[in-house]
Formats: sequence, structure tokens, C-alpha cells
Amino acid sequence: MAIILDRLKKYKPSVTTIIYSKILLVSTILILLNVISSKIFFRADLTENNIYTISASTKKILTNLDDVISVNVYFSKELPASFVNLKRQVTDIMEEYRICSNNKIKYQFIDPAEDPETTSKAQKIGIPEIQMNVIEKDKREVKMGYLGLALFYEDKTEVIPVIQNTVNLEYDLTSLILKITRKSNFTIAYLSGSGERNLSSEYRLLNEGLSKQYNIKEVSIAKGQRFPQNAMALIVAGPENTSEEEKYAIDQFIMQGKKAIFLIDTLRIENLNAATKNTNIAELLDNYGVKIKTNLVLDKSNTSVAFNSGFITFSIPYPLWPKLINSNFDKENPITSRLDSIVLPWASSLIDKKSPGISFTPLLSTTEKAWTQDKDFDLNPQQEFLYQNTGKHTIGAILKGRFHSFYKNRPDAKQLSPQTSIIVVGDSDFLLDDIARRFSGNLNFLMNAVDFIAIGDDLISIRAKNIKDKPLSDINNKIKVLIKFIATSTGTLIIMVVGYFRYNLRKKFKQRISSEQNSIS
Repeated sequence: MAIILDRLKKYKPSVTTIIYSKILLVSTILILLNVISSKIFFRADLTENNIYTISASTKKILTNLDDVISVNVYFSKELPASFVNLKRQVTDIMEEYRICSNNKIKYQFIDPAEDPETTSKAQKIGIPEIQMNVIEKDKREVKMGYLGLALFYEDKTEVIPVIQNTVNLEYDLTSLILKITRKSNFTIAYLSGSGERNLSSEYRLLNEGLSKQYNIKEVSIAKGQRFPQNAMALIVAGPENTSEEEKYAIDQFIMQGKKAIFLIDTLRIENLNAATKNTNIAELLDNYGVKIKTNLVLDKSNTSVAFNSGFITFSIPYPLWPKLINSNFDKENPITSRLDSIVLPWASSLIDKKSPGISFTPLLSTTEKAWTQDKDFDLNPQQEFLYQNTGKHTIGAILKGRFHSFYKNRPDAKQLSPQTSIIVVGDSDFLLDDIARRFSGNLNFLMNAVDFIAIGDDLISIRAKNIKDKPLSDINNKIKVLIKFIATSTGTLIIMVVGYFRYNLRKKFKQRISSEQNSIS
């Protein structure tokens, strides 16, 4: 042993041996890091809402998968430069899904254009070939390609036809995973046929959003239809002249312990004129514990709205479109806790009737600088709005408890519901397509509400991960004048200071030159 140790001490490896040893060591370390990184996904996300990191809800859903879901990402290989970053982001997200699901999510990238059979299959399941506008070498060109995704589970298929960005990709993916792995589909009933908002022409965005997760069943009681037995919830939006038969059907739906969402207008707005609307369904809600006032809510916190005057279009802050912000939402309820803002055009306020056994919780409230018009409604956007009798007003609320039937004298009516809940909002305009497209929080609120009463809050926490609205804080006129004075005078002051110092420097320089010349002479 001593001889061996002595030889080892005397052994001096050659330069070549040292180099090869280092290469082997570095290679081994890299291989180990590669193996470890394939098991552990790490990415630094410095955004406020962690919008590039999958949420705890998604991780929980992925962990509980009982079988493999195959994901085909149909992306063209020759993508324009502007889409290369999108492909990398999609790859990162899919890799994170794979790791968090313990390899239950298996994905592959496929270019359908490489094989006619694959092209046909992609188009058959709903992945279209799209046009991509490209500017190369100062020329605008149109290239054809694919940017879709499909999930396969057992005999089911769900698709995302086009991925334009990754902002909502986690929500779209996770909602489709929930839908494709669910043993039975959830049904939401939507009342139609009595002046309610039309899903196909007025609420298209809502219809598209809900259809990703639920079967939406439009029901017209007037045509003899009935609410499906498997419907988990009911949406009643903008009803007018509701018949007794319809009211009874709604009442008994709730008496079964099922949930409902009511979006009620007490006024009809046409050409900036307000007229009282026959919303006799308000009688039901009054019986359940909430009164919808026939008024219009105004708030100093509002949004700008575009109006036409002859051939001129102008945009102006409009208090009759109050902008409700997160600080006035219910922080305990997942429907609104992460919601950033919502705009409710021409909305009415709600009053808690304090019915025994019924809890009334405001979800959406104005600021303390809100007021109402209770009569002589003036919708003129160019009027001088007077802030008077201001205070906080509730526009959306959730009621929970065991509700008593409105039809107490009907022997065939069930008289008391099991524990259930209803959501009431004093407005239905906020979900109209043009408005919902401009204010994304509007659609998110209703989607959150449906998810909450149907399947819980798993999807809500994912949907809430968006870029926040960061409005400027409201400041008084004195501060505005001060800021304007500082902004206009600072530049002049800086020039004067710089000019003063430069003048002194030049003066001293001339004096030094003059003194040197005098000393020489």
C-alpha cells in the first residue's frame, strides 16, 4: 500500500490527460444537469401576477389526471420571424404541463404541411390553415401555415384552432383538460323567448366562452320547453314582460336547490332616452330578498364613451357608465377577489331586504363618490354632472340560503328550497359584445360567476391571471395646476441654470487667457 501511495505521489499526468479528464468531468456534469432539468422545470417569472407561470389550480388538476392525454401542437416549421417567439413560449408551457402531470401530458409538434394525410386529419378535427402577413425585404407577403393545438383523451378530441398568443393559453388548455376528462358534461340553462338578451346576436362572446366548458341549453318556456333536469344553473339576462308560466318555472328551478344568475334592467335605454321597463321578474327577486331600484347609478369613477353628434364623433368621461374597481369588490369571494375592474352601463342599484335566513353579500359596489338618478332621467353626455348625495351603491350581489317560493298559494309548488345561491346584477348591457370586447373584466365576471356556482373556483384563479388595468390616480385641480407649472417651467429653468454656469466658465476661461497673455508680454 505504501508503494502504491508513493507512486501516486510521484505520478504526474500529461497535459493531454489533464485536458481529457476535464472534458470528461464537464461532460458528466452537463449530462447530470440535463437529467435533473428534465425532471424539474424552472423559469423565473417577474410579472406581478405570474402570468407566465402555471397556477396552483392547474398543477392540482394535472396531478389528479388518471390517464394520458396526448397533445398535438400543429405548428408549421417554416414560421415567419414574428412567430418564432410564440413557438418557444408554447414549448415552455407544454413542457411545464408535462412535468407537472408526471408525464401524463404527452405532446409533440407536428407540421401538417409535410404530409397530406396529416393535413387532412388536422383540418377534419378543426385546425385550419391560416394566412400570416409577413414583411420581409421591404415587401409585404402572405404565407400559409398552422398555429393550432389538439387534445386527445380516450375517444374525445378538443381543439384550440389558432394560438395567437400565450396570454390565455393556460386557461384554454386547463379548461379543455377539465372538459375532456369529465365523465359527464355540465349543462347551463339560458332563458330565452321573452325579450331576454339573444345569445347568438347580442351575447356571442359570452356564448363562445361558456361553450368551451359547458353545454348551453336555450330554453323558451313560451314555446312549451322546460329546463333540463341535468341543468346545474340558470341564466336570466334582460327579461321583459315575463309571463306567470315563466316566473313559476324559474321559481321551481330554484326550489330544487339549483342556482341562478339574474341580469336585470329596470330601464330601457334607446337613443339616450330612458323609459321604465316591465321587469315583473323583479317580484321574484323581491321575494327572495333583494330589491332592484328603478334608478340609474352614476360614479365619479367612470370610463370615457364615444358619442355621435351629426357627423362628429367625440369621446367624453361618462358617469352613467361607472367603472367599478377591485378595492370595492368582495375580497372573500373568488368571483371578484382577483377581478381588476368592470364597467356597468346604465346600471341600477340593489337593496338588501334583510330576509330571515338569507345572507346578502355585495359583490360589485361603486366608490363613495357615486350617486343616483331616481326620476327625470337625463342621459345627455355633455351635461354638467352634479356630484350630490354621494355614497356607495351595490350593483351586484350574491344571496345564499333557503329561499321561500313566490307561489305560496299553489298546492303543486314546492315551497322551500335546499341551501342554494343566486347572483343578481342590476344591468345586462355590460355583456353586449361591443362592450364586453372593450372591457374584458365584464366577461370575466360572468364567466367567474358561472364557474363558481357550477364547478368551483379552479378555473377562476387561472382566468384572473391577466395584465392589470393601472389607471392613473384621481388628483384634485390644485395638484394638476402645480404639476403643469412644474412641467412647463422646469425646462426653462434648466436652460437658465446651464446657461449661467456656461457663461461663468467662458468668462473665467477668457480671464485666464487674458492674464497669461499679460504675463508673457
